[in-house]
Amino acid sequence: TPVIMTQSAAVVGGGKIYQAEGDNAHDNPNDNEEADGGSPLAVAEVVPSIPNLIQEIQLSVSSLSTVNRRLTQQTWKRAVFDPMTPNQYASVIRAVTIEFDQPDLAAALAPAVRGGNFTHEYVIAAIRAVSEWLRTPMIGKLLPSCTDLEEHSGKILSQLSDWERVCTQQNFRDALQRWS
Repeated sequence: TPVIMTQSAAVVGGGKIYQAEGDNAHDNPNDNEEADGGSPLAVAEVVPSIPNLIQEIQLSVSSLSTVNRRLTQQTWKRAVFDPMTPNQYASVIRAVTIEFDQPDLAAALAPAVRGGNFTHEYVIAAIRAVSEWLRTPMIGKLLPSCTDLEEHSGKILSQLSDWERVCTQQNFRDALQRWS
C-alpha cells in the first residue's frame, strides 16, 4: 500500500494524489495531466518486513484484511512469510489489538508460513502468545495446518492444561485423521 506523506498528514492508499495549489486541484487517479495546477506527491511503498507488517496490523481497522492482502503479494511471501520464525509468528499474533480476532489471523497465516511447512513449534508459539481464554480456539484453528502433528502432538499437548486437553481432544482426533 502506498503511503503518502505531507507536512501535516499521511494518507494510506493507492492512486495518484495531488497537492492542492489553489482551488483547481483534484485527486482523479486516472488523470495523468498536471495542468490542473496540482503536483503529484511522492509515493513510498511499504517495505516487506515483520516490523512493518506488525505496524500495519496495529494501525488497521481489520487486521485480517490487512494480512490477507499481504498474503497475495509475492514480495511479502518471499520476504516475510516464507522465512517467518515461531517467535515472529507469535509477535504478529500479539499485534492484533482485538484479541477475539487473533485465532482467525493465526489460521490465515499458517498455510503461508515457511511455504506451508507449519510445524508444532508455530502452534506452541501461538498458544503462548494469546490470553488463556483463546488457547483452545487457537488450537482448533491451527491443528489442521500443522504438518508434523503425528510426530509432535505430545509436545503441543504438554503445553495444555488438563481442561484444555479435554476441550481440544476432538480437534486433535480430527486433525490427526486428516494427516493419516
